[in-house]
Amino acid sequence: MTARLYYHGANKTVVLARDGRDIDRYPSAFALVETHIKGMLASLPASSPEAIRLRHLYHQHQPEKTACETDRN
Repeated sequence: MTARLYYHGANKTVVLARDGRDIDRYPSAFALVETHIKGMLASLPASSPEAIRLRHLYHQHQPEKTACETDRN
């Protein structure tokens, strides 16, 4: 299984492809990272050290306010 990320089009959509097939598209690199972090947070206990670090990292690097700001994980 070979996976890769690449930018597509003038708007620089980020595309995740596996074995030559497009799997998902994100409007930006930040959206890709945000989705990954939210998935990781959903799989961790809210009070775990890993979840606390992830929330801190996410909020520290937000380019602007997003809906995740109200995340109560």
